[in-house]
Amino acid sequence: MAITVPVARTWADTDPLNTTNLNVGVRDPIAFALKPPGCALNRTGTLFNLPASSYVAVPLNNAVFNNAGMYSAGNDYIRIQATGLYQITAYAGFDSNATGQRKLGINGDGQYLAEDNRPAISGDATHCTINALVPCTVDMFIRLHVFHTGSAALNINAPKLAVAWHSAL
Repeated sequence: MAITVPVARTWADTDPLNTTNLNVGVRDPIAFALKPPGCALNRTGTLFNLPASSYVAVPLNNAVFNNAGMYSAGNDYIRIQATGLYQITAYAGFDSNATGQRKLGINGDGQYLAEDNRPAISGDATHCTINALVPCTVDMFIRLHVFHTGSAALNINAPKLAVAWHSAL
């Protein structure tokens, strides 16, 4: 269900000062600004095992918070409920393996909106992060994708994806 972004009212001298006008023109925009739509997901339980040379969505399965109905159990995505500019953050750690590249991507309706691409690190996990302002529209599906060019499957540790409404477009 889409959320309407309330707009502060521009008052005219002839506008009646009543509860309807005050609620719609003052209270609702302030309430929205204090608690804008947002959602954060992570993966709990078993590690996600990523085959080599496969760019796939990480099956996130736990809502850390979901204040606007942006996540439904059983889905691996966040569904945008109000058009606007969103702060999107993502993280994934790739198990240690010195071969190839590691990529973390934010996918919106089949298009890559942001990506972190880096060489593998030997002797430690390779950590990828994204922090981007992204224009989003109602009903856009935001997913976390990962990829690596190593020769064997790798575990993905502590994947996270979060969106928070930033402003109108």
